[in-house]
Amino acid sequence: LMISNLEKFNRSLNSKSALFSIESVLASPDVVTRPTAYQVYNMIVYCSRDFLDRFKKIPRWMDGTCVRCPSVRTPAGEHLYSFFDDLVRVQKVNELVTQTLDTAHAIGSEIKKYLIRWRKYRHIWVSDKASK
Repeated sequence: LMISNLEKFNRSLNSKSALFSIESVLASPDVVTRPTAYQVYNMIVYCSRDFLDRFKKIPRWMDGTCVRCPSVRTPAGEHLYSFFDDLVRVQKVNELVTQTLDTAHAIGSEIKKYLIRWRKYRHIWVSDKASK
């Protein structure tokens, strides 16, 4: 179930239908986006991290029982085993998280490429503003 959710999130990020909108604004002398490419990247990473962190709240059971595993003392403090501890060891989960981060980076790069295309018109609004 968790793997299928990560796969669906990745497919949604890579699909042609928009998951969010980005506004382009002329902020002389440049065109900027709201949210910025950095903010879009951070939102995607936050969603992925938040999704995984929720599994930290699901406690592990002792083998063959419905009894919670006891907490363990570590130098960092008490550690309660959770479902998250098992998930981070699954290679497919790690691959999907990496794929999501790569997709987030690619989306940020596409936003930056879009802004670069507008730079060739910069002289139009810079000279227009100077003439007023």
